[in-house]
Amino acid sequence: MNPQPSRNSSSRNSSSGNSSSGNPKVFSIIGLVFAIIAFLFSIIPCIGFYAIGPSIFAIAFSGISYLGLKERNESTGTSLAGLIVGVVAISIGAFQYYQYQTVFETKAEIEKSINETEEHVMDTLQKRF
Repeated sequence: MNPQPSRNSSSRNSSSGNSSSGNPKVFSIIGLVFAIIAFLFSIIPCIGFYAIGPSIFAIAFSGISYLGLKERNESTGTSLAGLIVGVVAISIGAFQYYQYQTVFETKAEIEKSINETEEHVMDTLQKRF
């Protein structure tokens, strides 16, 4: 009757299960915080496209925690909320980035046509005088 091998095998099992995956609840809270920050930042006009970065972190942290909590059969509400808010924030940020690009391309076209018109008027004036 040697009790030491059973202690070692049970301590190995419990420590290997906890150390390999960490605590998914902490990741879900971090993911939700990043998602909320990203969402609040994404609704700011003209700079909301900068929310894409924190949204990626939110989706990553929330996704990792969702999978870990699902594997442990624990509540996945916080991580699911982080995923949803992160996806919404990245969508708003991407939309704002698209609009930002469209506005500045249009602005460049308008400036180009103004410059061409200005040159045409100056050439016409120089020919007459």
